[in-house]
Amino acid sequence: MIKILITQAGTGWSGLTKTEQAKWLSAAGKELLAQGISQWFGVRWDCKEEKNRELATERNAWGKPFLVCHPEIHFNISHSGCLAACGFGDEPLGLDIQQCAAADYFRMADRFYTEADRELLRRTEETDRQKAFYQIWTKEESYAKWLGTALPNSIGKEKKEGFCRWFEPMPGYQGAVWTGKQEEIEIQWV
Repeated sequence: MIKILITQAGTGWSGLTKTEQAKWLSAAGKELLAQGISQWFGVRWDCKEEKNRELATERNAWGKPFLVCHPEIHFNISHSGCLAACGFGDEPLGLDIQQCAAADYFRMADRFYTEADRELLRRTEETDRQKAFYQIWTKEESYAKWLGTALPNSIGKEKKEGFCRWFEPMPGYQGAVWTGKQEEIEIQWV
């Protein structure tokens, strides 16, 4: 079972600068990590107290974070728009959430998607195209994060291993989790 904690920025979000929003999202991701490892793994961590080296995070060569002294705890953080999320599992996972926005979907698909995904997008009714575009995008991002590599190393390439589960955290957002085995997901709002 993949467990996902999600939080939404409160009132006053729109009055923040982009820098302030980015800081809030980063802090929210750490708070969700602390809450999840306490709730599901019984490990206490005050993420504001960086002196706790037992729970220090480091990053692999491509930037994927991991807990140095608890390699058995697999997690991944994502944020977009006014949402932050952190997913947890007993195996590596990749999590991505995206706020859906208007875009030149075909131009981006031609640049980044596989031929099969481009064809799927072309066949999708216009009213469903934005959702389809972001489902494909979150699939790509979650796959790269599951592998622990940079997005350019995997985007637009056929996915030959693992499983993707999509979810809609709230209207106007799409999310995906990629794992090595088929698993259910449980979402908890905090």
